[in-house]
Amino acid sequence: MITGAASGIGRASALRFAAEGANLVLGDLEEPDGETLKTGCFVRTDVSRRQGNERMIDECVKRGGFTAM
Repeated sequence: MITGAASGIGRASALRFAAEGANLVLGDLEEPDGETLKTGCFVRTDVSRRQGNERMIDECVKRGGFTAM
């Protein structure tokens, strides 16, 4: 799970982890560029709130490819 994935360190981390083959759940208030979107399941959400994090995980599980632990 990478928050702030639309830009800066979050975006760089998403691209790097994806290059290494990681399955990623990405969250941010801003929409990322197309290259970042290809790296994992993206949910536009406010991750500073617990509800935002829970929604991000639930949405990615619903879309498939991820399992809730």
